[in-house]
Amino acid sequence: MTDQLAVFVVPHTHWDREWYEPLGRSRQRLVAMLDELVELLESGELGGPFLLDGQTVLLRDYLEIRPEQTPRVRALVVAGKLLVGPWYVLADELLSSGEALVRNLLLGRLDGTTWGGWLDVGYSPDAFGHPAMLPAILAGFGIEQAVVWRGYGGEPGQAYDLFRWSAPDGSSVTVHHLPPLGYDMGRALPLDDARLREVWPTLRAALERRATVPALLVLNGADHHRAQSGIAAVVERLREIDRQASFELASLRDYFSAIPSDVAMPDVRGELRHSYRYTWTLQGVHATRARLKQSIAEGERLLTRWAEPQA
Repeated sequence: MTDQLAVFVVPHTHWDREWYEPLGRSRQRLVAMLDELVELLESGELGGPFLLDGQTVLLRDYLEIRPEQTPRVRALVVAGKLLVGPWYVLADELLSSGEALVRNLLLGRLDGTTWGGWLDVGYSPDAFGHPAMLPAILAGFGIEQAVVWRGYGGEPGQAYDLFRWSAPDGSSVTVHHLPPLGYDMGRALPLDDARLREVWPTLRAALERRATVPALLVLNGADHHRAQSGIAAVVERLREIDRQASFELASLRDYFSAIPSDVAMPDVRGELRHSYRYTWTLQGVHATRARLKQSIAEGERLLTRWAEPQA
């Protein structure tokens, strides 16, 4: 690479509403995290925008407990400091029908526009595989870029971080494929100078050897993590440590804007559901609680194919 390397650091959290803990306890932690985040974003201490995991339901959960925060949240979304959407909730896409995924995005877009901003990037950092028609569903909402992790990688021709994913109808999106470390590769970057000098070269090398263009995406966050309040100072130290790269606290849009429209990348078609030489795809989730999933599917079909048409 002859051009200077551009590093886009995106602060975020990944939030399972109900997995490690019950919904109520998870919401307690979410409210505490967002109370703190609102303060950090309003004060400018965070130094950049914050990605709220691609699902607007987290704001609904928060504002049910803190309705008085609605004006402050809306102001942050309008200002582009709090990035919400595109989804209403991050779904297991291979267990959801196409209709459910479309409505998921419809609700996410409605929430985002209600609060003053909607992230038009198909962010799906932890789904256990992706359906072949997802590029067409995203394209139907004007979404031209996506971020995925599981379901792709480890096979010949899958060594780089960008590919063009096409649906059977010809619709396509540009996809950034996360590294084997996933969405938390840049969590808790150390402010300590000696530790940062030790950690950053290893992380840079891991990302750079997969880079299609001289632009790296570093997601700074992890499962149920608060925003790293000192991340602005970390980025400032990185500018001094690594003068052969530029560093920016950024959004996913900023990263994708650095990718030339004519860059060559692999063309991928079909489902993304196998990545066991790269990272777990966890296809076994399709067989767990099968009766419950069958009941949900039957209820959805009754709603969309009978009740709604009759109504």
